[in-house]
Amino acid sequence: KLPNRANAILALELYRSIYSMNKTYRHFVAAFTVVLIFCSACEKQVQTAVDNRSVKVKQKANDNQTYIYTIQGTSHESPLKGKRVAKVPGVITGITVQKGMKTQKWYQSGFYMQDKDGDGDPVTSDGIYVSFTHSFSQHFAIGDEVLVSGMVEEYAYQPKNEVSTDLSVTRIAVSNAADISITASGQPLPEPVELAANNLQGKVFESDLNTLNPAEEVIDFFESLEGMRVKVTKPKIIAGPSKGIYYIAPLDAKGFTAHGGLIYNSYDSTARLCMFPRR
Repeated sequence: KLPNRANAILALELYRSIYSMNKTYRHFVAAFTVVLIFCSACEKQVQTAVDNRSVKVKQKANDNQTYIYTIQGTSHESPLKGKRVAKVPGVITGITVQKGMKTQKWYQSGFYMQDKDGDGDPVTSDGIYVSFTHSFSQHFAIGDEVLVSGMVEEYAYQPKNEVSTDLSVTRIAVSNAADISITASGQPLPEPVELAANNLQGKVFESDLNTLNPAEEVIDFFESLEGMRVKVTKPKIIAGPSKGIYYIAPLDAKGFTAHGGLIYNSYDSTARLCMFPRR
């Protein structure tokens, strides 16, 4: 089940409904709005993608600043969960909107932001989602450079009268418009990470969720990209549209049929993604 909100483009949000107590795998959600319904990669192939992820390393001597990658940490949950962070820098890469129940009008409900330099560590994500607890009169735009203060949360969809089996999404919850300041506008966006078939084919989960190992497990590979910009070059549509949703696969994926579909081999070997349109 997906959260009832409109995803904005260009930032990878891992909704990560993949792991439950009975090890039943469900889906990744990525924003490009890319939803990674199916994500897998073998160790050697994922290592190539990790090695090719080029980011500028920050010199942080005597630096007490909290950065996005500090919040994301090296696990599936933030080491700063439940704590307040102040003036976290980032560039807005995507805006989410929501329709008011009474007004039936669309308003901004949050945004994705990404550290413009990164920390040079392929394990820690450089992106994060910022959620608004209510609508703000201030409007934000892609390319705005901001400083954000708020509470670090781990959000997971909670079905009514059921126990949630979804993995959580790390986010910063903001309740006061004054906690977001725009320091510049029209800034260049960080380069997106390329997703290819060899990033989507292989073992999804093998060990535990406490330590990220993106070179060996796909569940960790995409966790290391949570909230970040991603791209798929010249994808092939294999199904859809259905309610505006397209299922796609990279051109180098295995198992294309003569009718344009993709044969489902197994959970660990079929490369497919789901594209949600920008609203």
